[in-house]
Amino acid sequence: MIIEPDLYVITRGGSDDLNAFLNSNKIELGGYAKSFVSSEEFKISNSGESINIRLIGFNKDLLISEILSEIEKGGYKLPDAEDAVWFGIKYAEVQSKFPIAFLHEPWIRPETGGENVLILRNYGDKNYLHMHLFDSRWYSHIRFAVIEKNK
Repeated sequence: MIIEPDLYVITRGGSDDLNAFLNSNKIELGGYAKSFVSSEEFKISNSGESINIRLIGFNKDLLISEILSEIEKGGYKLPDAEDAVWFGIKYAEVQSKFPIAFLHEPWIRPETGGENVLILRNYGDKNYLHMHLFDSRWYSHIRFAVIEKNK
């Protein structure tokens, strides 16, 4: 497991922050991501809670079961879907280095029944919030956002 050296602190903020970000020119929403974040299934805690995020990766492509096993062995927790947005707001420049996946409780697309999770990406000079199939092969260039458990 590759553990990126930086610690990222995000705050689960308010819906006004979320709406301003999603409606700005700072990020482009993929079609499925737009459907998800505007759905009733997308929950915002609005707690003001600070979360410590680490980014981890792997030196080879892995299946989701392998990734989840490694995350558990490392003592990390999985993020909530909203954490992808708060991370994107505060650390927009990080997703230009590599895609960042958030392995939250998967959203089931109504059209296909596929389970999807949010992923922050960058293409050229534009940041994107997309969705990726949860139960698929994940490539080695992707980093995964995990929450450090309180020690």
